[in-house]
Amino acid sequence: MAEWPDLVQLEFRGAQLLFSNPTIEKAPSTMVALQFRNPTSVSFLSDKNMPVEEVNLWPQKLQRDETDGFTCSYGFFTFIDDVLIQEIVRELSTVQTVFGEKPFSPDFNKSPVRMCFRAGGVGMLIGAESLRILSHEGEVLLSEVEEKNRQWWSYWKQYWQVKDTADAYPVDYACEVTIPLQE
Repeated sequence: MAEWPDLVQLEFRGAQLLFSNPTIEKAPSTMVALQFRNPTSVSFLSDKNMPVEEVNLWPQKLQRDETDGFTCSYGFFTFIDDVLIQEIVRELSTVQTVFGEKPFSPDFNKSPVRMCFRAGGVGMLIGAESLRILSHEGEVLLSEVEEKNRQWWSYWKQYWQVKDTADAYPVDYACEVTIPLQE
C-alpha cells in the first residue's frame, strides 16, 4: 500500500452554512474545509468520455491548486446515502483509487466516514476514520451543521429582502447563485 498522509483536506466555497453574523461591510465566509483523518480510501472519479490525459491530469492539478475549482452538481454530495454513492460512481465510471480500498469493497464499506460528490464530469470518493469540519472561525461540530444551514437560509432571505436598499449586504456569491427548491 502506498504511503499516504494522515489527512486529506478538501475545501469548498459557497457552503450554505452561516459561521458569522453578516454585516453591511463584509459578506460572511462560505468557505468550509473537510478534513478526513486517517484516510482508508481515496478515489478520483471521471466521466468515461473524458480524454485519458485529462483523467490523469485533473487530480494532480487539484492537488497543486492549479484548477479554478469545480461546482458540485446539485443533489450529488453525500456522506450517508449508499445508493447515491453507487449512482455517482456508476455515472462517473472511470475510477482511479490512489490510496487504500476500492469503492464498495467490504473494507471500504467499514469506513466510519464516507463521502462522495460529483462536480460535472469529475468527483471524489473518500473513506476515513474520522472527519473534522473547519471554517475560518474554527472547528464546526457535526451536530452544529443543521443549525448553521438554517441560519444561512435565514440570512439568504434577509439578503434578498434588503438587496438594492441602503441596508443591502455586500454581494454574496452563495446567495446570488442559490435558488431555493420549490415543492
